[in-house]
Amino acid sequence: MTRLSLVFLLCLLAAPTQAEMDPSDYEVPPADLTPEEAEALRARIAAEIAADRARAEAEAEARRAAEEAEASRLAARPVGEQLVDLRCATCHSADTYRQADLGWLGWRATVWRMDLLNGAGVEAGEHGVIADWLYAQHPPTGARAALEWLALLFAAVALPLPFALWRRRKHKT
Repeated sequence: MTRLSLVFLLCLLAAPTQAEMDPSDYEVPPADLTPEEAEALRARIAAEIAADRARAEAEAEARRAAEEAEASRLAARPVGEQLVDLRCATCHSADTYRQADLGWLGWRATVWRMDLLNGAGVEAGEHGVIADWLYAQHPPTGARAALEWLALLFAAVALPLPFALWRRRKHKT
């Protein structure tokens, strides 16, 4: 295709075209109604409008009632569950909690870590409530809980050990 024919084709496609439709095609032809028939038609239309309004109001009221019921259901949940939804569920799904297999100590450490390192925005009094609820809802296997307490015991012994050795060496000299 030559350049001139391409320009001609584009101009032809971009030009406005007439659809050969008259606006009167969309108008409803006037009805030859008697005054009684016209009044009956107006009354029927008014009744339909009133029924539509009543239906819309009923639907709005049903939506409002459902929203209030949902709000009261959410407010009636335990505080721990509310806090987990507020602080944790924005990033984590329920599967994350089920798969974690953490004990009481593990949940406490996880909540602290999420707050300190990840900026979860957990308030000071909420750490224990969240950890306790997660522990109650998703208890660990027996081996996992024992390992957590063993790790705590090891940390309690191992952390002061360098200080004790340093102090012992300092007193020898």
